[in-house]
Amino acid sequence: MIAYVSIPALVALTFKLALIGYSLRYPAQNPVARLFLALLLILALQNVIEFWLLNYYTHYGLTPLLRIGGFAYVALLLLVGTIILHLSIALSFDESSQPSQRHIWILYLPAVALDCLLLSTDRLIIGFKPFLSYSIVRDPGPWYFLIEGYGLLYLTATLAILIYGARSSRPALLRIRNRLWLLGLAPMVLFLLHVVIADYVGGFRLSTPVHLPIAITFFLVVTTYAIFQHPRRGSFYRFLYCLFDIEAYLPWSQAHQNKSAFYDRVRTMTANIGTRGSVSEIVQQLAEVLRCPVLLADKRSPVAALAGQASDMITFPRNALMDIDTTILAHEISRTIPGTHALMAKHKVAAIVPFHSYSRAASWLLLGESFSEQVYTPADFDIVKKLFDRLAGHLLDEQMRMRSKIEAAQQQSDTLLGQIHETSRQLKVMERELRAVEAENRGLAFRNRGSPPGDVVRVTDGPEGGEQTASGGKTLDDYVRELEQRMIVQALERSGGNQAKAAELLGLRPNTLHYKIQRYNLTDRKR
Repeated sequence: MIAYVSIPALVALTFKLALIGYSLRYPAQNPVARLFLALLLILALQNVIEFWLLNYYTHYGLTPLLRIGGFAYVALLLLVGTIILHLSIALSFDESSQPSQRHIWILYLPAVALDCLLLSTDRLIIGFKPFLSYSIVRDPGPWYFLIEGYGLLYLTATLAILIYGARSSRPALLRIRNRLWLLGLAPMVLFLLHVVIADYVGGFRLSTPVHLPIAITFFLVVTTYAIFQHPRRGSFYRFLYCLFDIEAYLPWSQAHQNKSAFYDRVRTMTANIGTRGSVSEIVQQLAEVLRCPVLLADKRSPVAALAGQASDMITFPRNALMDIDTTILAHEISRTIPGTHALMAKHKVAAIVPFHSYSRAASWLLLGESFSEQVYTPADFDIVKKLFDRLAGHLLDEQMRMRSKIEAAQQQSDTLLGQIHETSRQLKVMERELRAVEAENRGLAFRNRGSPPGDVVRVTDGPEGGEQTASGGKTLDDYVRELEQRMIVQALERSGGNQAKAAELLGLRPNTLHYKIQRYNLTDRKR
């Protein structure tokens, strides 16, 4: 039968197995993720030892086998302290300022030395003795102060480094991440301080195998998000963010006033986005609302609209945008998509929001680094996401309207081109007729050169063999001039007074048309 005092260890082991499975499925197995996985495995092994120790002691009492399990438990606990310090350094310092991997192993030397002493001599721990009626406790040796000094030194260093990482000069999300670690460590720190004080002062004391698994499980649940930075923001992490952004919820604080003003700006723009004018005006207002540079790129142009000091973002490679089909934040992809993260850091981009990435209307919104200072909690992202959704719909509507206008203009252009072709054809026919009339006129003038006015001249080459009269009225030249004037006037009217286009329609040279306009006194028509 399972001892009731071993239930916390069993529950803690269940949680750790779930976290191990999650860690193994995490796509970016970077050094920090692998280090955290090693910590989970060691702590899971500790839970197994705790569960076995408490059940074995309940049934068989204190035996030599139990002594071996106790030493193994303490040896693993020493390694846990070093790994936690290593992780705190990775979380609190930028990559450029972190210790080199060639020197980080120095952190593990004290733990390895203490483990060797622990397993080879009884100077650190003599053995184990019963604790109350359900657990055991170590019997310290003359050098046990080395373990206590190691624990206090590494614990103090961990807290100091995490506090340094939570400083206000760091980006908001990095500050929040370190504060989460401080929250997770708080129960474990209090428990270890209680154990140390109880050793020297006496009085009530908690059992390490029974109560430490609870504190460690709380620590792991809280810090898993800080390690893996999963983009999903559930209600638990929303609560944690609100807890550490508590100043934003105090009515008298400046942070609350700034946050309220920010929410009001976002809501106002979300409600009025359909009444705005051009896309450039919308992007300009978005930059004012989010207090960061904004660049809008699409498939046709890397800069469709721009607002703010975005000189670095302009050079962001457009081919890198083509593969982005979901909103990405620079702080969330540092370990999952290191290539894109490096590009975003180089071009000072904090977020990329795609709009209709798989359609002809695809576009991408690039937001500057100061975006992370305005938007970093789940509540912030929720309200800004509504704005982005409205903006995506508005941009799509604008592009559809522009496409309809372009198609209508194309149809009008095709119709006008057809009319021009038809007019050109008619003018060519008229030109041929005019040339025929001029030729006929020249023949008649030649034949009538010796005939008196009023005589009848018979034309034999006409279609009907009819007669033409050269009387004292209008001559054929007069009729030809009138016809030519009408054709020139019509061509000028069709071309809107453009002499070059009119000449092209008539099949004449511009100089010839200009001469005829002067000859027929058509300068007013030309204008």
